[in-house]
Amino acid sequence: MISIDTKRLHLRNVLQNDVDVIFDYRNNEICARYQRGQVKDYEGIVSLIERRRIVVMPKDHIFSLGYTFSYKYHRQGYAFEALTVLTEHLHKMAPEWEFISFTECKNIFAHLGK
Repeated sequence: MISIDTKRLHLRNVLQNDVDVIFDYRNNEICARYQRGQVKDYEGIVSLIERRRIVVMPKDHIFSLGYTFSYKYHRQGYAFEALTVLTEHLHKMAPEWEFISFTECKNIFAHLGK
């Protein structure tokens, strides 16, 4: 299990007891607006967690990062904080690998760094 701490956050693999939280934000209009093909039903989320257990999915020496933060924690700098420490950790693990992260063009808050 991966575990990374910052001043305000504790990053770790997803667990089955995260189902209710994930179900809540995946079915929230604000969070779902920029998600594509995300499982939203409760049973599907349970199955997804069981299959994946980890959000970072490396392939062909590339880390492709995708993330969603609950609407309850938007606009507080958590995404920047989490992604900063996560990319630093991954660079140490695999310094020669590439990173790819996409932002939906209509998500102006992500583009503005807010």
